[in-house]
Amino acid sequence: MKAARNDDLPTFLNHQERAWLGTLLDLTCGGPTPLRDLWRDSWFDDASQRALILQPSHRSAFLYVPQAIFCEAENALAHTLEIAMLLERLIASGLALVHRPPVPANDELCCIGATFGTPRVEMVDNKPRIIINDNGDYTDDPSTINNRQGQVLYRSIALPSDAYELMQAVTHGLLQIRPCARVQLLARLARPQQQARLERLRLRPPPSDSTATTQHSVNVDRPNDAQAGEILQRHWVHSHGLLLAISGLLITCLAAALGIYANDHLRKAQPARVTGTPQVAPTATSPAPAAGRTALAPVPGSLPRGLDVSQWSGSGTSGAEAVLEVAADIDFAFTRVAFGTRLDPEFTINWRLMRRQGLYRGAYLFLRIDQDPITQVDIAVRAIGEARPRDLCLALDFEEQSLPSRAPAPDVAQVRQVLIRALARVQERMQCTPLLYTNWDMGSRYLDHPQFATYPLWIADWTGAQEPRLPPAWTRFAFWQRASEFHGSPKPADFDVFNGSIADLDSFVRGTMQ
Repeated sequence: MKAARNDDLPTFLNHQERAWLGTLLDLTCGGPTPLRDLWRDSWFDDASQRALILQPSHRSAFLYVPQAIFCEAENALAHTLEIAMLLERLIASGLALVHRPPVPANDELCCIGATFGTPRVEMVDNKPRIIINDNGDYTDDPSTINNRQGQVLYRSIALPSDAYELMQAVTHGLLQIRPCARVQLLARLARPQQQARLERLRLRPPPSDSTATTQHSVNVDRPNDAQAGEILQRHWVHSHGLLLAISGLLITCLAAALGIYANDHLRKAQPARVTGTPQVAPTATSPAPAAGRTALAPVPGSLPRGLDVSQWSGSGTSGAEAVLEVAADIDFAFTRVAFGTRLDPEFTINWRLMRRQGLYRGAYLFLRIDQDPITQVDIAVRAIGEARPRDLCLALDFEEQSLPSRAPAPDVAQVRQVLIRALARVQERMQCTPLLYTNWDMGSRYLDHPQFATYPLWIADWTGAQEPRLPPAWTRFAFWQRASEFHGSPKPADFDVFNGSIADLDSFVRGTMQ
C-alpha cells in the first residue's frame, strides 16, 4: 500500500535506492528525459546483462537475465521493482513530473535493455519469431531468448499483474525532476548524518503553537538557501562543469523564491482540516522490547500499534516473519489478500504467521475499478476462510492504482458504484462492517459522498503530525497508516496506529456489524 508523501524521501531509502536516486538526478539534470532511456542507460545497460519486455496487448512483462546467472533472477526482480516503486513515489509525491502523449502509444512490444535493437517479427516454419537485435538473437517463447543456433542466452521471470502495471507506468513518457525537489533531494543525499539528526527532530511531537509548528517544519524539511546553493553547485560542478553549476545556482534562487511564494499562498488558501480527536487508550505499563527487537516510533497517547505487509515485504521467513521479528509490542497486523482478482502469493503464509503471533489480524483487498467488484470480494473472502478469534473485517484498499492504467480516469459515479457494490458484498459475506483504506487525494476526489463516511476509515497519511489529514466526508478515523516503514525493519512494511483502545478493536472483528 502506498501513499504520496515527499518528506520520506530519501530518509528511508536503502543503500541501493539511494545510489539509484543519485544516478537518476544525474541523468535528468539536463531536463526532461525519456523514462525508457533512463532505464536502458542505468539499470538495463550492457554491464547489467538484464533486459525487460513489456507486452501491453497481453498485459504481461518479463525480466530477462543471462542463463548462467538465472539463479539470481529473483534478486534482480526485487531490485527492479524497488527502483520502480521509488520512481512511482517520486511522481506520486509531486517531486517529479511525467509528460505522456495525450493518447498512449499502442506499442505491441516494449523492449528495454542494451540486448535489444529494433525488434521485428519473422516467420520461421510458419511460426512467428521476434528477432531482437542485429545478431539474430530471437524469442519465440517468452521464457527464453536464443541465439541463431537455438542456444538459450537469456531466461525470464514473469512479473505479476500489479508489477506489470507498475513497470508500464514508470517506463513510458518524459520524466522531469522539479527544480525545488532536486535541491531537496541532493541535500538529503549529500548529508546523511545531518539528515538523520534532522529526521529525529522531525519525529518529535510538534509545539502546540501553530506558528512554531510551521517554523519547525520549514527548518527541518528544507535546507536554507546557502546550503541548497552550496550542495547544488558542488554536485553540478563535479558532473557537468562550471557553466552548468552557475546555471544551477540561478535555478536554485528562482526555485527558492517560487517555493516561498507557493508555500505562503497554500497556507492562505488551504481550508481548515476536519479531524477527529484520537481516543487515548487506558494508561498501561508497556513491557520492554525483547532482546534483538526494535521498538516502533512513539505514537500519540500510546495508541495500539500495528503493521501491514504484502508480497512486497518478501517471502517466507525472509519476508513478513523477518518484519515481525523486529517489531516489538505490536497489537495488530494487516496483510494483502489480493490485487483485484489476483491473490497475493504471500497471503497464506502471512495470514497464518499473524495468527501464530496472537495478533488481531486483518486482510485488505486492493480493489480494482476495472474488474467486477463482486468477483474480487468473493475471491478474497474464499482465501481468508472461516473466521477465527481476533480476525478483523476485510478492508478495501482504494488508491491511485485502483484506477485503470493508460486509460482516461473513470467517471466519479462509476467509481462510487463499484465501491458501494464491493462494500455491500463484504457485509453480506462476512457479517461485519468493512474498512475503507484511502488517502486524502483519492478520498476527496471520489469518496466525498456521506454514504462512505458510514464505513470506518483507514487513512494513509505519512506525516510526523499528531493527527492525519482526513477526506471531507469523515470527521474521525479508525486506523492511521503513519509511515511507509519503521526503523529497524529489514523488509518493506507500513506502520499503523489504531484510534482507540485494545478493547475497541473488538468492534472490528468479523461477525460484528456496526
